[in-house]
Amino acid sequence: MIYTFVPYSSEKKFGKAINAHCRLVPSPDDWICVQDADLMHLVPDFGTIMEEYISLYPDAGLFTSITNRVGSIDQMYPGVFDEPNILEHRKIALKLRDKNRGKVTQLGKFISGYLMLFKKSTWEQCGGFHETGILAIDNHFSSAIYNRQKKIYLMNGLYTFHLYRMDTGASNKDHLL
Repeated sequence: MIYTFVPYSSEKKFGKAINAHCRLVPSPDDWICVQDADLMHLVPDFGTIMEEYISLYPDAGLFTSITNRVGSIDQMYPGVFDEPNILEHRKIALKLRDKNRGKVTQLGKFISGYLMLFKKSTWEQCGGFHETGILAIDNHFSSAIYNRQKKIYLMNGLYTFHLYRMDTGASNKDHLL
């Protein structure tokens, strides 16, 4: 089972909100998908695609998707950072789903956490998310995964649209303070 959450914290303690959601998941064998509020799936079978990746790579520490806008270049689809037409992004999502379904790229450094898919037992083994603030909790969590000799994979067949400050500029962090 995959439990999908879009945690929110008016206190800006995002890690605390994620942990509260993770505690709701009943079994250590269940998977948790944490997504940013400004993330959009562009194919209707995104859940089936995630299930396929879990089946193919059951020992993965964490999965993430390819996206258009994010701070980590390793997770980005090239050339569409400022593309405003959502239909162009849907075409990319369909193309990558059909061409790369089941394929992964192993990531070897911190990830941007706009979409994190992980097993509850991994969350438990890593001690959950840091509960202070918003910034770098994805870095701390991915570091904890690497420290446990687990792999982080980019799902090459799942492309998601990430608004990521498209209207205010990527360097704007007013919403994080």
